[in-house]
Amino acid sequence: MPGNQASAVPQGDIRGRTRSEFESDTDQPAATRRRLEETRRPQWNMSSSVEDILLGGSTNRNNMKLNDFLRSNLGGRGVVDTNENVAMEMFVLRPTMFINDNEILGLITASPSYQELKMELDNRERELEKRKILLEAINKLHHEGVFSLEQWRDYEGKDTVTPLVSEKLNRALMQLLWEERREAGERAVREEQLGITLTTTIRGVLFRGRVRVMDMKLNDFLTMEMECRGILRANWNALLKEFFIDPTRYIPDAGVLGEIQTTGAYARMEGTVREEMGLEEVLRRLHENGVDFLEQWRDYEGKDTVTPLVSEKLNRALMQLLCEERREAGERAVREEQLGITLTTTIRGVLFRGRVRVMDMKLNDFLTMEMECRGILRANWNVLLKEFFIDPTRYIPDAGVLGEIQTTVAYARMEETVREEMGLEEVVRRLHENGVEFLEQWRDYEGKDTVTPLARRKLNGVLMQLLWEERREAGERAVREGQLGITLTATIRGVLFRGRVRVMDMKLNDFLTMEMECRGILRANWNVLLKEFFIDPTRYIPDAGVLGEIQTTVAYARMEETVREEMGLEEVVRRLQENGVSNLLGWSRAAEVVKASARDDIKNSLDAALEEARKPTTTRAPRYLEGCYDSVYNARWHHVVEVPDGEGTVMEVKEGEPEQSWTYKKADNAIEKDDAVQQSGKAPPVLMVLTSDKKWPYTWAGSEHIRDCCVNCEVDRAWQIVLDDLTKWFSPHGVTDFSPEKRVLIGTPGIGKSMNAGSYLLYQLLHYDAEKLPMVAYVIKNSVYLFDNTKKTVSDFGGEDAFVDLLKDFTLRGVKGYIIYDVAEQGRGPHPGLPFSEWGMIVVTSPNVNNFKGWMSQNGAMGIVMDCPDESDVKAMCVWKKRNEQGEQNGYWKQVKDRMDEVGPILRCVFNANKFKDRKKDIDKVINVVDSSNAKHYVGVMSDELWEAVNPSHKLVQIVRVRKDLPTETYLNSPASRVIANKIYIHLSTKMHFMEIFKLLMHPDVISLSIVLEMSGTVTFMCRGAVNIIIGKLKELNPPEGRALQQAALQRNPAGHPTEAVGLPTRQGLPLENIFARYGVMYKPAYPTFPLVDAFFFMESPRRTLVGLQMTTAHDHHTKTSTVRQFTEYLSWFFTNWDEFSKGLSLDIIYVQHPDSKPMENWQRCDYVNPNNETDAEKEIVAFWDNEVRQYQFILTPEDINKLNAIKESTTEKKQEAAVGNHQEELGR
Repeated sequence: MPGNQASAVPQGDIRGRTRSEFESDTDQPAATRRRLEETRRPQWNMSSSVEDILLGGSTNRNNMKLNDFLRSNLGGRGVVDTNENVAMEMFVLRPTMFINDNEILGLITASPSYQELKMELDNRERELEKRKILLEAINKLHHEGVFSLEQWRDYEGKDTVTPLVSEKLNRALMQLLWEERREAGERAVREEQLGITLTTTIRGVLFRGRVRVMDMKLNDFLTMEMECRGILRANWNALLKEFFIDPTRYIPDAGVLGEIQTTGAYARMEGTVREEMGLEEVLRRLHENGVDFLEQWRDYEGKDTVTPLVSEKLNRALMQLLCEERREAGERAVREEQLGITLTTTIRGVLFRGRVRVMDMKLNDFLTMEMECRGILRANWNVLLKEFFIDPTRYIPDAGVLGEIQTTVAYARMEETVREEMGLEEVVRRLHENGVEFLEQWRDYEGKDTVTPLARRKLNGVLMQLLWEERREAGERAVREGQLGITLTATIRGVLFRGRVRVMDMKLNDFLTMEMECRGILRANWNVLLKEFFIDPTRYIPDAGVLGEIQTTVAYARMEETVREEMGLEEVVRRLQENGVSNLLGWSRAAEVVKASARDDIKNSLDAALEEARKPTTTRAPRYLEGCYDSVYNARWHHVVEVPDGEGTVMEVKEGEPEQSWTYKKADNAIEKDDAVQQSGKAPPVLMVLTSDKKWPYTWAGSEHIRDCCVNCEVDRAWQIVLDDLTKWFSPHGVTDFSPEKRVLIGTPGIGKSMNAGSYLLYQLLHYDAEKLPMVAYVIKNSVYLFDNTKKTVSDFGGEDAFVDLLKDFTLRGVKGYIIYDVAEQGRGPHPGLPFSEWGMIVVTSPNVNNFKGWMSQNGAMGIVMDCPDESDVKAMCVWKKRNEQGEQNGYWKQVKDRMDEVGPILRCVFNANKFKDRKKDIDKVINVVDSSNAKHYVGVMSDELWEAVNPSHKLVQIVRVRKDLPTETYLNSPASRVIANKIYIHLSTKMHFMEIFKLLMHPDVISLSIVLEMSGTVTFMCRGAVNIIIGKLKELNPPEGRALQQAALQRNPAGHPTEAVGLPTRQGLPLENIFARYGVMYKPAYPTFPLVDAFFFMESPRRTLVGLQMTTAHDHHTKTSTVRQFTEYLSWFFTNWDEFSKGLSLDIIYVQHPDSKPMENWQRCDYVNPNNETDAEKEIVAFWDNEVRQYQFILTPEDINKLNAIKESTTEKKQEAAVGNHQEELGR
């Protein structure tokens, strides 16, 4: 009970009493316990009046009125107005005086209620006497100022009232005080069950799990333990901690005090209170020395100045925490060691793998755990061991203490470990400086011999392990290929390389790592293959001495022979293909002259394969994959969730399946995530992860080592659609030939369709009802893996032909199943024999229609469009990948985010440095080939154009699902990133009329995204005809401070619109030189985080104005002073003449909104970063914003688009190219 001090009682006393009185309740059901607690809750409280307590429960029914009695018992018969105020007491004494009707009188006297009243009257005298005593006592107490139970508590004259009154009031008071004691005991138990952290207060540690009694009131103690002896009203607020300092001051009667002091309760209470007062004194002194929390005790130098009891308690709690931290660190290290290493593992992750890092341990923590707190100084509260061991005397100046510490085994052991870790950290730092952050970069690092032997040994050992694992898997694949049956459709390459590991495509640096102890590695050769190397070895290893050593080895000779043999086979394949022979069927039909051109051994191999393929009985028995079914079926669950953290949220990895997954709603003919349900219930995860120790079928047929299947909402949505199909398939539908739905899952290449969506679908299908769905097949890269849900096995069937034959048999026997078909080879659709009527099927593919169009039409399949992962999905993947490297998460996410801003959310590229670099080069290469002849095609990356074949422009786009009134889902193309969109726009502006660009952007089927609004909105300001339409609809947002409205500079001078476009680079390094701000130029940032506006241009008249364009779909677009400052700083960096040019420059901002947006109506504020700390610089920015800036709004409506499309631009393409050509140098910069 907050604010009531009477709850404090001795620790042992309350625990014993509480357990004995209430222990039996714990076995009761919850509802029963609640009822029991309600029954023992006190009827009264301290503010209850003595009158209520003394007279409570003694109701006097004789005070009932006669007419009320008649209404209650006789339905109102006999009621007379003159009897309205007659009491039943009077009626019972003289019935006939008030009722003359004998019948009614007889009914009254015969009623049970009347008989009870009459009995009460018979005892009336005794009751009246008792009531008289109580009333007299109440009057007496009122006269002496005692109106409530709280005042009775401190009343000195308790022995002057009658025993009846005293007993009633004391019983009520005792009930209250014991209830407070019980609650205090329960609080103490709860406190003890709470975990201790470094932020726990010293008081919380010292008093943990005990009831504090020194703040208990003296009078309450005397009431509970001494039957009210010694109570004085003057002591109404005296506490036990005051009383035990001088008992005679509070109980001057020596006789009474003597009796009290001889009791066991007094002695027990005095001991407890004095102990608590001692603890409070320690708390006071620690507080004076700035020690209020356990974290501050950790670094407190005066530990030896406190009492042994306190020191022991605090040190025990601190040690418990530190040991728990060390235990958790050890467990993390074990988990790290159990994790598989990949080429994307960081250098730090490899070097510190499986070990507890102690160099970042605090010095004071080490001294606490190992040196019994010797040497602790508060000044060292944040000193780490890696700093301490550089100069120990700096941190422990006492030579004697330091000497004692340095002689211990613990010190020597810790110093050795820390110095070893510091050496590894130095290696990490130097490698970072040389651009080596991941194992993949170490592979091609030339300076391996410059790092310490320990680090080099660790890194090379792990790299070798990875490379040998790849070679082993390649060997296993070769064995599997050799066991595959050959068909007439087998390729010539497949036959000639059948059953062998192909090494000519091995990277040179990998070969040097595995066979030459890294000699000869050069970073420039990171992507050089052995087939290129053996053509001219000196080109790639120019050091003749190193090359000579390598060429003298047996490994070199053996590898050269193998590679040249494979290159010879490749030459054979090439020549045969030139003659139209690409497979065994072609070989069988080839002219003799073509066959004669092949070497005899080649001809013999192909003839033998052709003969084998023609044998109708030639099949290969499926190969059982041991342990693989269990690995997939029992994949371990983790999930990433957002949790509150101070001002915002952070992401954390949690074990197990999430309690709440995503929910969905029907939207047209599809389902979409239902965010409304998420807000009202428990938050779903950001990401789910399934880990299979033996990897997933997607990687069984390849060389990748991927154990984790990352499931975001888009992946789960695909499963929900398939699950709905299964439910319909197996539900009673009254149709005998009902067949399951066929599906095509389409998504942007590289976003994880195959690995994540394909694997997740497989996992869920394996957990479907095995009786209904006994078989699941996974087809990828000419491999067929058949999962038997009844036997819990998986078999590799090799080629598709044998599997199709097996399906025929299954269909005849009525065996049902489901096929996941991953189109791994572009331009090649699923096997024409798939599926059969009793099998469901989903094809996983890129948007290339050659992969699925024919099969989709033939089978009436329905499309599922999978959107790219969003920013939170990718961030959650970073958190998962770096879950055991907490300090690396933010840096890793920033690196991945920068890549995603450049190339889009293509997981294949953003998580691989080399693939990112290649993708970025490809994007620039594709954009730079645009000219006037093909520009229209490249603007079409934002249309609904189908991907008819592999096209370079596809590297610029991602597909985005759109909802249309169609039976199947569809998609539109969108630039993969804002950077790509801006690069396209800036480049096209040199090749096409601005209105041509606009018309292509405004194609009826172009996706309605803010990125398109940004591009099209900017284009419209570069055409005079379009500007004329815009200025007629500009609406000024009412400025603050009562300023009058004013036409925009563009309205007063439409001819001042820009006619050129220039891209703005990312700000880095020193200010640029010889770049001058010019009028009539549209400056367009080429990166997404440009501050304040999306584009801007300068006008010279009617007033010198910077016109900023902000494309927004939001109703509000307020900004901050920091954003304005960043904008002006950028302009100062980019424009050489900005200081002079900016003088007297006004600012107009035009907000261009989409027609579906809620119109912007109010002034857009510029807010302080921290309203509680407004700097002078910020006040100046806000004053400028409120007094000088003008804001205008323009909504680009469909009517405007029609008008704009009707404009015929007079400017010729050559004229426009010439204008832009004047600024090519700036564009190049």
